Amino acid sequence: AAYGTDELAAHVLHALRDRSGCLMRNHGTLVYGDTLEQAYDRTAQLEWMCRVWLTASSVPGLTPALLSDAELDEAGERLRGYGQPG
Repeated sequence: AAYGTDELAAHVLHALRDRSGCLMRNHGTLVYGDTLEQAYDRTAQLEWMCRVWLTASSVPGLTPALLSDAELDEAGERLRGYGQPG
């Protein structure tokens, strides 16, 4: 969709459904938060994830694998309280 159009806005809203950030082709990242600090933190996280993806995808013949929703949920559960005393 062209820059500045209602169609592009609709695509962005769709991409952000249940998410706090997205990549816009030929544009860059778009992130939001409840506060400026939260939006900034999410921007830094997204930029870091992009660097990790680019590094992982630079290995010839290999493509990074995405976790399924179930695998992502399981990883999230395992990380809750990670490194915290029992």
